Amino acid sequence: MPRSRKAQQPLLAMVALSKPALPDEEKIVSFFEKAWPKGPEIRFLEQQGGLASFELEDERGKLALMPAPIPWIDLEWPVSVAWYWPEARKKLLRHKAHILVALTGREETDLSLARRCLALSRVTAAVAAVTKAAGVYWGAAPLVMPTDGFVLGARNGTDAIPPIHLWVSFSIFSDKKKRIWLCTTGLHAFDLLEIETRCEKRKATDVIQTVAGIALLELMRGRPVGENGGSVPGPGGEDVHVKVGPSVLQGRGEVMTLEIR
Repeated sequence: MPRSRKAQQPLLAMVALSKPALPDEEKIVSFFEKAWPKGPEIRFLEQQGGLASFELEDERGKLALMPAPIPWIDLEWPVSVAWYWPEARKKLLRHKAHILVALTGREETDLSLARRCLALSRVTAAVAAVTKAAGVYWGAAPLVMPTDGFVLGARNGTDAIPPIHLWVSFSIFSDKKKRIWLCTTGLHAFDLLEIETRCEKRKATDVIQTVAGIALLELMRGRPVGENGGSVPGPGGEDVHVKVGPSVLQGRGEVMTLEIR
């Protein structure tokens, strides 16, 4: 995958906990061995108090125990649009602490941003699984995910087919004219335009599938799949017209609007 200019920046995720405690390092190592038997391997370097450091592939990272909930100001919006997790508000309002999962990056790394996000997803999934977490917060989108869904996505994600639904939110909104829109958040982290499309005339699940397929292709190529005013084929063979212009949502700037025909 092409490298983004952001490929060397620190990456962060958070795991919401019912009880404030760092997970056992051996349990995380064991989870990695079972989930990804062909690698990569995670190696812990040291642990002191509520902080543990590790190595994974060409990365270094840290786990930091925070004895307080993830600030609700960060969770409120992604919880409100988490249509795929009806219990998100109930689950996350109850959490007592969280673990900050960070990849700190190396200047000499050759890993693409998508590859680093995959590595972060795997560590986050391992932490969430062994702690029986209340959920996961991916701040770059931002989005929230139930523990089981995040773990499954991370286990199934590969370099060839990255788990884009763990990194990009696909949310439903209505505009001032009460038209229904599907909007992404999270593609900006990969230096890509967010995507918007109307979805009144098609099933939301079909629209999400089309938009997710196009977003995944963009992520893997590291560039837009179509030019302003042009068309691209959708994952199901449908004709998709591309237009670059202002967002229907305030404060989003320029986006790629898709007209699915």
